[in-house]
Amino acid sequence: MQTRLLIDDLFRLVHVLKQRMLHDLSNQGVSLAPMQMQGLKWISMHEWATANDMAKFFNRDKAQVTRLIQNLIADDFVVKQPNPSDGRSQLLALTDSGKAVIDLLREQELAVMQELYGVLSEEDMQALSKLTKTLFEAVKPQCKA
Repeated sequence: MQTRLLIDDLFRLVHVLKQRMLHDLSNQGVSLAPMQMQGLKWISMHEWATANDMAKFFNRDKAQVTRLIQNLIADDFVVKQPNPSDGRSQLLALTDSGKAVIDLLREQELAVMQELYGVLSEEDMQALSKLTKTLFEAVKPQCKA
């Protein structure tokens, strides 16, 4: 008999949450890849950061991030602006369409959180939050996230 590991449960949870968010957004007429969703969220929290900043945060090579940003620009979710403090780089910002997608994404996140609050107590949610932060910090130095 094979025992499922905690990491398997965590991967399953992350996967189903991602799929749920993408499905809910799709029902709202927004089609995104998981990395596009993460990229938009990151830009919304780091407005006027550079592609290099994003590559460092996600621990991805610049070519991957460049493709991601090009797709977000093509979908009219993101714009690049010249960086006034460094002429060699460009700053990323959400367009009005990108901001609308972020608003939808936040609505979907709140709806999922409400469902979780329906099955977990406030104490359980706080404990889960603390545990996930502890686990993240334990793994973070390994992957440089």
